[in-house]
Amino acid sequence: RDLILAIEASIEAQVVVDRRKKDRDCWALARSGHRAMAVLLPVRGGQMQEAQRFPVDGRTGSDAELLSTLLNTFYEQGMTIPPEILIEQIPLHAAALADLLSERSGRRVQLKVPSRGDKRRLIELAQRNAVGALQRAIDKVQVQAAAVERLAEVCRLPRRPVRIECYDNSNIQGTDPVASMVVFV
Repeated sequence: RDLILAIEASIEAQVVVDRRKKDRDCWALARSGHRAMAVLLPVRGGQMQEAQRFPVDGRTGSDAELLSTLLNTFYEQGMTIPPEILIEQIPLHAAALADLLSERSGRRVQLKVPSRGDKRRLIELAQRNAVGALQRAIDKVQVQAAAVERLAEVCRLPRRPVRIECYDNSNIQGTDPVASMVVFV
C-alpha cells in the first residue's frame, strides 16, 4: 500500500513540476479530533522537493487560525520564504501575515488559494499527503496502545504500564563494568 502511494505521489510530482522554474511552498492541513498534521510541499526552481510533515496535535481553534500560526512560526525560524505560498484556505489575518512574510523575506510574498490548474493539483497532493500522514500517525499510536495493552495482559498487571525501565549491568570477568538504562514511556 505504501509503495503504491509512493509511486503515485512520484508520478503526480512529475506532473506538478513548474516549467517556469518558480519557487513556491504549498501547505495543507488534516485534522481528526484533537490530532492534526500539516504538510509542506516545497517547490524550488520548478522542482518539487521532499514533503515535510508537522504534527500539530492538541491545538484548538479553527483551521484558519492554526494555519496562520503555523506559517508565522515556520517562517520565523529563518526558513527560506518563497514569493508564493499556496494554501487550501485563507488563514486568519491573511493580509497582515502576507505583509509580515514580505518584510521578513525582503520581497513581496503572496498567499494564494488556487482553484484550478497545476497549482490546485499541488494543493490536492499536499492534502492527500496530510491525510495519509495523519492516518499513519493515528495507526502508529493505536498499534503501540494495543502492544502495551497486550503486555499488561501477559504480565498480569492491574493496569497498562505508563513507564517501563530496563536495566543492564555488564562487565568483562569482573573488570570494566558498564551499565545502561532504557526507558519506554
